[in-house]
Amino acid sequence: MKLREINSYNELRKFVEFPMELYRYDANYIPPLIQDELNVLSPKHNNAFKDARSRYWVVEDEGRIVGRIAGIIKPCDTDPSLMEARFGWLDFINNQEVLYHLLSAVEQWCLHEKIYSLKGPFGFNSFDRSGILVGGYNELPTMFGNYNYPYYAELLEAAGYKRKFHWVEYNIQVPKKIPEKFVKGAQAIRQRYGLRQVVIRRKRELRGYSEAIRLLINEAYSGIVGFSKISNEHFEQLYQKFIQLIPKDYFSLVVDDTGELVGFGLVMPDLSEALKKMNGRFFPFGYWQLYRALKKSDTVDLLLIAVKPSFQHRGVHALIFEQIIPAVIRRGVLYVESTKELESNSDVRNLWGDFDHRQHKKSACFYRDLRSITSIENSLSYK
Repeated sequence: MKLREINSYNELRKFVEFPMELYRYDANYIPPLIQDELNVLSPKHNNAFKDARSRYWVVEDEGRIVGRIAGIIKPCDTDPSLMEARFGWLDFINNQEVLYHLLSAVEQWCLHEKIYSLKGPFGFNSFDRSGILVGGYNELPTMFGNYNYPYYAELLEAAGYKRKFHWVEYNIQVPKKIPEKFVKGAQAIRQRYGLRQVVIRRKRELRGYSEAIRLLINEAYSGIVGFSKISNEHFEQLYQKFIQLIPKDYFSLVVDDTGELVGFGLVMPDLSEALKKMNGRFFPFGYWQLYRALKKSDTVDLLLIAVKPSFQHRGVHALIFEQIIPAVIRRGVLYVESTKELESNSDVRNLWGDFDHRQHKKSACFYRDLRSITSIENSLSYK
């Protein structure tokens, strides 16, 4: 076994492509786009590197990559004056020694930087893949969800890492018509608080709300574990990468009587099957696969819902659903994937009580206190 740090573009490409070999015969693995991954991991293309640092390692066995990991040091999400460490892009064969070398590399870097806790898997921001799957291995992940073999969690725990919290995901059946409860609830909320839904007639009209949407997301998700504030540059990247591709009726914007944005919702066609067929590459038929998925997918991913804190628990979600549900019904959508929600967030999970739904996936964030580590030799404890 040999641990090696990534120091060139060609090595980084092999780092990115390793999971495609590891999961070659797994029908539920969704490969990300190789070029997108390279851009995310490159300081030249990812604005997160303005205040973040990263290092990447692989473990090789007789010249063949058998594991990979990224170490990231960035300002703490809850207190930007402090730095935190996280690991991500963790993939490895079913071998404790491989995981030992990978985690040791990140841990020793943390200790050198005088950072004494490590958590993950996380990326640079909230839209990078995160978490270790601990339930739902027979389900197709969304494009924002991690997929891994069952042994990942077992070996991490054997290495001294503990579960910090869980995310859950739901598959929700789209009703044949919007429930009357939502129609009446939305009407009552409009009258009580002087709210209204914005009708987007042309996609370019969204541009006028871009900054308000970004600020609302940052305010609504502030303090939630794992959320990183969205910068202007990052929002522009998200707009170019996702928002401009999504049908205009898949957006919901709710404003008060002064025109201030107080609620925002967004679903997008599920691209998992398309990405699976693309196998990490746009060429030669990648654009066609994406185009078909954007036009004809029977499933949408609930990308996010954000409500201004002062309007939370006031039924604004009813206004958002009242606007989006008819759109997905018109387009023949059968299912909504909720994407990851904190298991402890009962307010969000209670939203699905009025629909046929099932909780089908679960993932975990792991962490370790590094203060007891003094050397590479004792950096991991085995059960």
